Amino acid sequence: MSLEFIEGKIDDIRAEAAGVIDEYSRTQDEVSRDPNLTDTGKREHLAPIHESTSEKLKALRQQEKDVVRAKRENLERSVFGLPAGSASDPARLVSFRDAQDRANRLTDRDEAEQAYKSALRSDDSVLAQAILGQALTRGWSNVTSDYLERNPQSRADLVDLKAIREYEQNTLAASVHYSMPSLSAAVPMSVPRVSSGQLNDMFYNSPGKYR
Repeated sequence: MSLEFIEGKIDDIRAEAAGVIDEYSRTQDEVSRDPNLTDTGKREHLAPIHESTSEKLKALRQQEKDVVRAKRENLERSVFGLPAGSASDPARLVSFRDAQDRANRLTDRDEAEQAYKSALRSDDSVLAQAILGQALTRGWSNVTSDYLERNPQSRADLVDLKAIREYEQNTLAASVHYSMPSLSAAVPMSVPRVSSGQLNDMFYNSPGKYR
């Protein structure tokens, strides 16, 4: 599944943040030019506005994090989680937890491959899925390649999942959109705003730039 659907959500959140910053900058500009206020008076006037604006930006930054986290968790459930409706089935839930425990105990590549093949022969998709998780963590490409060949949708989800995780690790690139101007009585400088860009370009074409 493409990540394009969250791009619009994040762009909307960042646009709202830009508007909040612009509004504060206009207020700062008006106060800084007020001849009836001293520098101390200007800062005292701006302080509560600066604080409330900072809180708005923090909330918007959290919204972006929530959008990305929700998508990541959805992808993780798709690749590694219980099938839809299984959470309400106690037997399936026990089977899932048992499979996770068995997979987590695998530390040898050959042993893992044998366990994976055994799961396929017995049509135990839950265990095969659990072993995939371990294979991805440990770099067992023999298991990973076979699983993804049999489950092409998981391949697409894993590509998206990898991109999402890289994006989450790049806190600086995202945080710049929510940077609050410092509290100052000076006339604000006009600073070119960093474009939000295209998330798909970030995710797929230049991931190294955002680490």
